Amino acid sequence: MKNIKSIKSILCYGDSLTWGYDPETINRYPFEQRWTGFLQHQLGLNYRIIEEGLNGRSTAFDDPFVADRNGSNTLPLLLESHAPLDLIILLLGTNDLKEYIKGSAKLAAIGCSKLVRLIMASQTNLAAKSPNILLLSPPIITKPLNFMATIFDGAEKESKKFAEHYRNIADFFKINFLDTSQFIQPSRTDGVHLDVNNNKLLAEKVAIEVEKIFSKANAPKL
Repeated sequence: MKNIKSIKSILCYGDSLTWGYDPETINRYPFEQRWTGFLQHQLGLNYRIIEEGLNGRSTAFDDPFVADRNGSNTLPLLLESHAPLDLIILLLGTNDLKEYIKGSAKLAAIGCSKLVRLIMASQTNLAAKSPNILLLSPPIITKPLNFMATIFDGAEKESKKFAEHYRNIADFFKINFLDTSQFIQPSRTDGVHLDVNNNKLLAEKVAIEVEKIFSKANAPKL
């Protein structure tokens, strides 16, 4: 039997990409086909993946058409609810590009900075020390189609700026960062959401970063 104390708790906080929106069926992928499910399989039983994805969630801004989508409002409650936590993975910002919300990668990054501050001010490991943070910049939107074209009109060009601004936030706060646009891209079905293969690719890259984070944390101090 594994030592329960050795299990690392990881909160994955995101939008429909984390919720597991299937662009083909407009339903939800089963857990084992979502990137969080792949990540759990990849990391194994020494890690506990806590999935907190919500369709339409923004970083820190209200949606005038859908209630309770402001990520900065719900994050503090979830941090406390799932405590103790060892790592928070943030994958948000795509919905901030909606013209009627903020329409800017720069403002999405600033929204992420608010989330980072909330995490750093929390006591989610119950030891007066904030958990590790891994900030993911969202994939680039490519030719949004159908309803997504109406929602994300003009966002394709702006989404190319995610990585630059998110990296600046990560550098400023000295947190871990990964540019997802380097290895995944949205499905051709709607140009925004991920197919199963890209969910798997995302999990594989994130798993490498997670193991780096904890190996660094466990390294003996000289």
